[in-house]
Amino acid sequence: MSILDNFKEALGRCTNPNKNTGKMEVMDALKYYYRVMILPMIVSVVLALIFGIFVGSALGGVGSIFGGVVTAVIAVVYFIVLIPIGLLFSAAVLQLFAKMVFGIYKGNYSRTFTAVMFGALPVILFYWLGFIPVLGMLLLVFGLWSIYTTVVSLSKQHNISLGKAFLGWIITAVILAVIEIVLVVVGLQAFGLGNLLHL
Repeated sequence: MSILDNFKEALGRCTNPNKNTGKMEVMDALKYYYRVMILPMIVSVVLALIFGIFVGSALGGVGSIFGGVVTAVIAVVYFIVLIPIGLLFSAAVLQLFAKMVFGIYKGNYSRTFTAVMFGALPVILFYWLGFIPVLGMLLLVFGLWSIYTTVVSLSKQHNISLGKAFLGWIITAVILAVIEIVLVVVGLQAFGLGNLLHL
């Protein structure tokens, strides 16, 4: 399949997440991710360079041009390293809470990871919009779309109802939010900023 065919096939999985029933091992899901992310990564890099060069030229300096190159490099690292790590971590946390603690999910880690990977596709495929002024706000829509795709994919991968899939997802999200808030408050206290912010 060509890069464009991979993109179209992944877009089909986003528009009809009920297709996300194929059981994959973690390595197979990662291989699928790496095939799908090529076009969005290339477009992101090109847009980062274009906007860096044009903004840098308009401002009469090389700072923005350099910034465009740095942003392009960060985009490559984001697609190749950080997104896969984030997917692996997200699936592990979902598996921990939704299956092991609350017993909501039925399948193994591979199924959870596959669902999380399919669920992230809307944001991954359209990440490049973030480089276009004003259009970057559309990433919020794709984020909501990703939540929907994740829940449907979790339902299909674990052979459970949409309600149970959502329950597992939302419980995990709330637990993570509470942990993050506690860590921020503890961190602020540790650096002596708690009194300043009345915490």
